[in-house]
Amino acid sequence: MRKIVTTVFFLILVSLASLVSASEAPSLRTITVTGSSTISCVPDMATVEIRLISSAKTGSEAQKQNARLAKDVRTYLDTLGILPSEIDSTQFSLTPQYGEGKNRPAPIVGYTLRHTLTVKVNDLTKLSAIIDGALTHGAAQIGNIVYDRQDKDTFKAQALTEAVCEAKKKAAILASALGEPEPTLFSLSETGVQLRPHTMLYKANMLGDSSASTELSPNDIEVTASVTAVFSLP
Repeated sequence: MRKIVTTVFFLILVSLASLVSASEAPSLRTITVTGSSTISCVPDMATVEIRLISSAKTGSEAQKQNARLAKDVRTYLDTLGILPSEIDSTQFSLTPQYGEGKNRPAPIVGYTLRHTLTVKVNDLTKLSAIIDGALTHGAAQIGNIVYDRQDKDTFKAQALTEAVCEAKKKAAILASALGEPEPTLFSLSETGVQLRPHTMLYKANMLGDSSASTELSPNDIEVTASVTAVFSLP
């Protein structure tokens, strides 16, 4: 029994010593800052939507017409060096067209097939020729054009590096204003890195003027990065 009491008393002393030590330990003094960076880069690639629309009395005839249009456009793109792997079918829909119905279900008078080819363009000097030629070879519309960078990770890394440098600079300025020596990094977290592709809305149809060559002037792409950093003071 005496041994148990002695052990309990020893544990109480250890606990009290720990509490005293914790109360005497100096609290960590920190500075929390954010850093951000935005850089611009010139796009070097794009994707463009080529829309093929065909209408006929039957669904099969509309499909046959659309297949011929798609073949003509793909053959033309091949002459520009566009690989089959760079062309995707991103939409294919067949919808009925209804006539007037008087006190009865409206009759189906035909079908319209919409087929979208999304083309990846790695050489922007070919983009105007792709658009003009696609319209000449039967495309009904040109959809959105999305500009991007092939080496986007390089620009993301640059923006992130600049964001960290800004956070470090802010912490040093704040410490100096407080009369403190240069702080030491305690923790760092990334709060966002984004490259927003530039989208250009482009609409044209086969009834438009196809004699003029398309001229495109895309805007630069912005890459943004932000971080949150905690620095400790001596």
